[in-house]
Amino acid sequence: MRCDRSRRTRSCPGKWILSYEVGFKKPAIEIFQKAMAWASVKPSKILFIDDMKTHVDVAISLGMQGIHFISADQFKDALYKKGVRPC
Repeated sequence: MRCDRSRRTRSCPGKWILSYEVGFKKPAIEIFQKAMAWASVKPSKILFIDDMKTHVDVAISLGMQGIHFISADQFKDALYKKGVRPC
């Protein structure tokens, strides 16, 4: 992982948690737990983004940050509110 200390964010290489590989699919808690285990950070350091509100709600219930994607403008505003700035 490469860490951009100026923004306090991590840029992760392409890692996909695939339901057919782990045996669970969203919104099952287990797939989120697999992702948290892989990330090896506190859940509060994970930003989960999805277009399904129920999936975002599960992530938030497990301690992650979440953004329910609705539109590009809304997403940009939500990232800005979380302190994530474009490159």
